[in-house]
Amino acid sequence: MKRFPVQPHLGRMLRQARDESGLTQQDAAKRAKITNAYLCHLEQGNCMPSLDLVYQFAEIYEVPVSELVRQVPSDFGQWLRDARRTSGMTRRSIAQKANITADYIRELEKGDESPSTELASWLARVIGVSLTSGIPDDV
Repeated sequence: MKRFPVQPHLGRMLRQARDESGLTQQDAAKRAKITNAYLCHLEQGNCMPSLDLVYQFAEIYEVPVSELVRQVPSDFGQWLRDARRTSGMTRRSIAQKANITADYIRELEKGDESPSTELASWLARVIGVSLTSGIPDDV
C-alpha cells in the first residue's frame, strides 16, 4: 500500500528551516530531544508534530513559527503584483534575482501559473516582503 505524506508542506518547511540554520538532522533532533528517525518522518511529512514541538523548532532554527506553517496565499498573483509594485521592482529585476523568466513572473501575476511554496517564499525574499502580509520585512 502506498503511503501519502500527512503534512508535506510542514515537513518541507521544517527541512528548509533546518537547512538554512546550518544544522544537521542529527544536531536538530538532539536539540529538540527527539530521535533522528522521528525528525526524518516529520521532514518527510509522514507525521504531525505537536504544537509545542513546532514552537521548539522555531526556537532552534531561530525563525518565527509563522515561517514554518505559512501557506501560499490563494490570491498569489494579485499578492505578487501588489508586492512588486510596492517595492518598485520590475518583473525583469525580480526574474533576474530569482533566476526565472520575466514571462513566468507575468504568468504568476495573471494567475495562469501557481508557484510551489518554496518559489513563493523565494520570491517574497527577493522582493523583501513577508509572504503572509506583503509588508516589507524591515517595517
